[in-house]
Amino acid sequence: MRDIIERLLWIGASVWIWVNFDCKNVLGSQDVKLGTFRIGAACFMICAAIFIGFQGYISYVIKSEKDIDELFPMAIPVATFTFLVGGVAMNVALWPVYSWYTFPMLFTFFMAFVCTVAFIPGSSHKAVAKKQD
Repeated sequence: MRDIIERLLWIGASVWIWVNFDCKNVLGSQDVKLGTFRIGAACFMICAAIFIGFQGYISYVIKSEKDIDELFPMAIPVATFTFLVGGVAMNVALWPVYSWYTFPMLFTFFMAFVCTVAFIPGSSHKAVAKKQD
């Protein structure tokens, strides 16, 4: 129960930031560096596709109880590198708009994404099983 509350708090914090910092209109700002923003957005979409795609494939297609790193050993290093490139690009792109708020905002969005992925069927059962071992 504590894990669910923590996940919901991260998701709620990201929604609060999205609304109060007017993130949906950030691309209208002339201070945003659009080239690096596009690179960052592309990297984050690749990361999301890797984790959601592989988790869905493992859970629904092959119906395995193994983790992503067991079945696809290169997925985690590739996703990590892609995320780091995207994180740096997004920080560079949004720094002129949000200044020092940029890093905490992006970290909160990242944690909300992780918590959202944890709600995908099949992923939470593995985490519980690992804690019991």
